[in-house]
Amino acid sequence: MTRRPFARRLAAAMTATMAAALALAAGPTSVFASNGTSATHVTIVGDTELEYGEPITMIGTVDDESDSCRSSPIPSCDFPSGRIDFYAFAGAVQTFLKSADLSIDLQAPQGFFRSTTDEVQFCCLAIGSYDGIRAYYVPGTFEPGSADSGPVSVERNGSTVTLQASPTDATVGQAIQFDVHVGADSNEPGAIKPTGAVDIYEGPTIYGTVFIDADGDATLITSQIPLGQHDLRARWGGDEHWTASTSAPLHVTVGGATTATTIGASTTSITYGAPVTLTGTVVPVTLPACEARASMHDRDNIFGGYLALNSIPVALDLGLSGILCAGP
Repeated sequence: MTRRPFARRLAAAMTATMAAALALAAGPTSVFASNGTSATHVTIVGDTELEYGEPITMIGTVDDESDSCRSSPIPSCDFPSGRIDFYAFAGAVQTFLKSADLSIDLQAPQGFFRSTTDEVQFCCLAIGSYDGIRAYYVPGTFEPGSADSGPVSVERNGSTVTLQASPTDATVGQAIQFDVHVGADSNEPGAIKPTGAVDIYEGPTIYGTVFIDADGDATLITSQIPLGQHDLRARWGGDEHWTASTSAPLHVTVGGATTATTIGASTTSITYGAPVTLTGTVVPVTLPACEARASMHDRDNIFGGYLALNSIPVALDLGLSGILCAGP
């Protein structure tokens, strides 16, 4: 076997040693980290048992797990770049939530290199139970990876109902306007608004049912509230996202209408002792006529169905019709 001269072998060894020294002096490099392995993590910040309309907060991280970063004595590491795609999953069904770039670089004293997203919020997860949140690493310099959190659940949130009326002091037959608002216990713009119908009621009596609009508002105008003192409420039955709720009682007073009474005679010129027919009419001042018992009277005397003219009783024929409202 032919051997190279010693001087040539020594020169080759010195060249290799110098190249290795230069590589170490260059410090950490991305050459070996490129296309290296990575470890993906997902962290849920806060509760994992949510109510609808409550945002879920997530953080995704990726570590450099390449061999070159774990080697010694001088590791060669890099900060992973790319993005994290977050999904909610239940069984084989995945629902995309949001993407976020790896924007924060962290280096632990032990030497590992980690890149992380900012806190990422998503609203609103649909009601139900999930196996977890899955973070997919979409790489720039490393191999892709994924990680799953623990279980996450979402249930219905609460609601509130308010009721107002105008006027709250009315007379029988007068129209009263009731304004209802159904609000959700969440101000998140991404939350679905309450929908459905509202009953305005007192005890077993429902005075009207109205449907709320996209803003949760509804109006009922009714003249069917009877005479007396009333404590009315508005009741909303809930929907897929929000639980049912009832307003505080609203006090409404309905009083009797002011009335006007008139009397007419069949003739204004009579013979002493001859009969005369008098007609009495009682009507509300501002409302349709109504029906009630009435008495005829002159300036000084009331005799039920008889009128005393100059102290001589005269039979009355009262022809009242309609509805007489209570009044002074």
